[in-house]
Amino acid sequence: MSRPARVLRILGLALWLPLTCLSPLQAEPLDPEKFSIKINLFEITASLPAPSWQKTMDTMAESKVFKKQTGPQFIFELIPKGDKFESWSKIYAAYALKSSTTTFKNFINGSLGVFFQACGKENFGTQLLGKSDTARLYLIMCQSTGAGPAKLGYGKDIGEATLMMLSQHRSTLVKIYHSWRGPKFSKTDNRTWPVAKSELQEMVRRFKGMSLTPLQPAQ
Repeated sequence: MSRPARVLRILGLALWLPLTCLSPLQAEPLDPEKFSIKINLFEITASLPAPSWQKTMDTMAESKVFKKQTGPQFIFELIPKGDKFESWSKIYAAYALKSSTTTFKNFINGSLGVFFQACGKENFGTQLLGKSDTARLYLIMCQSTGAGPAKLGYGKDIGEATLMMLSQHRSTLVKIYHSWRGPKFSKTDNRTWPVAKSELQEMVRRFKGMSLTPLQPAQ
């Protein structure tokens, strides 16, 4: 690591954040090439890039955090400081599932299927931006979320764009995603999207440079 790190134990998983992410006294401008959030997701170590709204090296000063582990599932979420988890405008998350019975294909179908159900066929669109044997990078466009839960900020007048990385190593399945939400929009007109084209392109670049490294088995 290029910077010293402090280790936090979160529900049995280890989360590494650069010290600059933890100190409210730091206001160093963000350098995306030097910043990462390192988190152990069962059998995978993820080095996550900064979310799109972060402007300094201090994640905790700019974001609210939610994290929870329930058995073989773990979720870590960030939203902008001024947002609420029930009505966020942007969200950035890492989800992990440890399962010996879930195939990568079924994990992909299930992850995309959640959006398909909330959007409906006429409002749903997806583009494959990158592919390997163990990973996929998707852009998901949901013009309207009429079938999404209203208590979580969805509705027929709300649209959502999501960049999602899906990966598998051994029995660990990982989903890293960044979503933007706003008024309903047209998939074919990027001027109406809830994320600016330049912001989306930068997050695609960061996601393509993301490191998902298998952990070595215990000796």
